[in-house]
Amino acid sequence: RGPSGCDSMAVWNMIDSVARKSLEHSQTARMDLAVAKRLGNSEALEARRRQLDAAVQETAELFTLVFTGLVRNYQDFEDKDALVRKVTLDRVLTIGRKYHAFIKPLIDA
Repeated sequence: RGPSGCDSMAVWNMIDSVARKSLEHSQTARMDLAVAKRLGNSEALEARRRQLDAAVQETAELFTLVFTGLVRNYQDFEDKDALVRKVTLDRVLTIGRKYHAFIKPLIDA
C-alpha cells in the first residue's frame, strides 16, 4: 500500500507468482478429481473433492485480498494523487484481464 509500494515490480512479480501457484494447485486438484472419478474410488473421490474445495477457497481468498488491497489503495489516494490512482486502476484492470477466466467462477459463486 502507499505510493512507494503500489507499483513496485518486485511486489507485482511476487503477487503474480503466488497467483500462478494457487491456480496451478487448483488445476492439479481438478485433474486429481477427474482421475478419481474415472477410477470410481469413492474414498479417493471424496478426498479429492475436499482438496479441490480447499484449493478453490485459497484462490478466492488470494484474489479477494489482492483486489481489496487495490481498492483500498485507490480510495486512500482520492483527491490526493491522481497518478497513484491511475496506476492502481490500471493494475485492477490488468489483473482482471489476465486472470478473468479463473476469477469469473469466483465472482459467479
